[in-house]
Amino acid sequence: AGARGRNGGAENLKQLMEATSYWLDNSNTNKSRRYAQQYQNKQADIVVIGAGITGLSVSFHTSFLDSQLDVVLLDQGSIGAGASGRNGGHCWPSVQSTEAEDNEVEQWRFASCEYLYQFIRDNHIDCDFMQMGALNVCDDTVDDSYRYIQELNGSNMNYGNSKIENINSMCGIFDPMAAKLNPQKFTNWVLQKCISNKVSIFTDTLVEKIDHNDGGYNILFEGGSIQTKNVVVACNSNISKLCPEINGAVFPVYSCVVATTSVEPIYDINIAFSDEDDYWIQNKDGTMIYGYGEFIDISDNNMITDHEMKQRLLNRFPQLDECSFDITHKWIGTMGYTIDGYPIIGKLSGSCYICGGYNGDGMPIAFNSGRIIAKLLTGQIHKFLERVSPLRFVK
Repeated sequence: AGARGRNGGAENLKQLMEATSYWLDNSNTNKSRRYAQQYQNKQADIVVIGAGITGLSVSFHTSFLDSQLDVVLLDQGSIGAGASGRNGGHCWPSVQSTEAEDNEVEQWRFASCEYLYQFIRDNHIDCDFMQMGALNVCDDTVDDSYRYIQELNGSNMNYGNSKIENINSMCGIFDPMAAKLNPQKFTNWVLQKCISNKVSIFTDTLVEKIDHNDGGYNILFEGGSIQTKNVVVACNSNISKLCPEINGAVFPVYSCVVATTSVEPIYDINIAFSDEDDYWIQNKDGTMIYGYGEFIDISDNNMITDHEMKQRLLNRFPQLDECSFDITHKWIGTMGYTIDGYPIIGKLSGSCYICGGYNGDGMPIAFNSGRIIAKLLTGQIHKFLERVSPLRFVK
């Protein structure tokens, strides 16, 4: 059987960009439409552009820190329907550098995971969260992996106590910090809190331009505009479209993700394969989520079939030969990568802030980035790490 709503389970990459993900197909997120043209005030203290995990986090944390602020959240589509609803459901901090000068930002990556995990626990959020660790299966020798671990341990940084593990003949680096969650359940919880905090939320509103003026910024979209004192561009891989000052600093990377019918539990941890950046989780109902992580060119007209993705799963997990499973959903997920491997978080100019370029580390970095921007907006902090400042890309 082919995946839901698809013609024989074979599509080209552009078709898969529009396909509904497993998370979005099973989402209870409010799908009602509200259009910014209906916004009566025409003015706001803060306009946030992009209603994924980052934008929702900015809106939630800002409205929590200062309930007197008039916060408006805009999205060109529906809530959480971009990268936030099209990922692989895993939280896994990556290490970009073990150099001493990068210590602070690398530690912040891990702190972002800890913040998200504790936030979910403290608020008892029903999002199928589970921290069970993950195994990154190595494509190089065990000796190389040991040297890598020694490099991490010798750097005097806390990288989550990674270690070499051998699980069912799969040898790799085990990271106990890794976790998984249902992104749409989490997004919906944050959305409801934003609504409770009186954030004005509008979907189907494509922002065309941000005009800087004496009063702050005029946010232009089809059929109207909103004047604001502060603007936050939280569009991940698309931020340079509205912020040409950093043009070329962030670029989109695509991977194909599938969901399957339920099978008996295989592993109780997340799995990744470093040779092709594949990643795999299994939900508590037995469904599998598998991402084929090669950097795909969406201009390619080649077809991706259910058979191809199913064969990849069988090659990775031979024990599935004994199971009967089908591909139920197949979609393209978009990630924002930066040219130096570090996210972009902070003030661009005036009162314009941007967040994006998470380099595949997605959910934890996005959520904590939103908190950082909220603290900057409300004066809780006055600067953040220079290593991730957008100013490093301004010529």
